[in-house]
Amino acid sequence: MHEQTGGLIALDRTTLTLHPDALLRTLGCPDAAQTEDLRQAAEDAIACAAAAADPRVLWRRFPLAWGEDTLSLAGSTLTLPGKDITAHLAGCRDCILFAVTLGLGIERALAGLSADPIAAMYFDTACSLLVEEAADAAERLMPAHDTWRYSPGYGDLPLEIQGRLLAVIDAPRQLGLTLTDSGMMLPRKSITAIVGCA
Repeated sequence: MHEQTGGLIALDRTTLTLHPDALLRTLGCPDAAQTEDLRQAAEDAIACAAAAADPRVLWRRFPLAWGEDTLSLAGSTLTLPGKDITAHLAGCRDCILFAVTLGLGIERALAGLSADPIAAMYFDTACSLLVEEAADAAERLMPAHDTWRYSPGYGDLPLEIQGRLLAVIDAPRQLGLTLTDSGMMLPRKSITAIVGCA
C-alpha cells in the first residue's frame, strides 16, 4: 500500500489573475458593450475580492481500492459511487482529494455589500472566478497527476459525498471548511475535487 501523503498550502493571491473583461463577459456583457464605467466596476470588484481572499488548499493522496462493483479509498471510509468517476479514474492506482477555499473574509466582505446589490453581484462573480483560478493554481502545486479535476456533483458522482470527502481530508479542522444543514459549503467560495494518479 502506498503511504498517504498530503499538505496544506497557502496560495499567493498575487499570482491569481482575473481580468475585468472576463468578469464582464461572465456577467453577460459582451466586449462591444463594455463601457469605462462597467470596466471600473469590474476592476473595483476584482481588487475587493483579491484583498478579502485568503486562498488555501488542503490535499491528501490515497491508494484506490478497486472492487468488482465499488471504488473506494484505501485507509478511509470513503467510496466513490457512479460509473463516471470509475471511468475517470480508470488506470489510476492513487487519487488526490483536495479542497480549495478563499476563506471567510469573502463572506464578511459580501455581507458588507448587502446595501449595494450591484456591487455585491460584481463582487460575488469575481470571487466565483477567483476560486476557479485558485483551484487551477492548486493543481499546479500538488504532486503530478494524470486526470483533470472531477468534483462531487459531476456526472453521476453524488453531491452527497461532499461531507465525507471534507471529513476524510480533515477540511473542517484544517481549513474551517464545513457544510451547512442544506449541504452548502461554507465558506461558499470553495471547491472540492478529485484527480487521479497512474
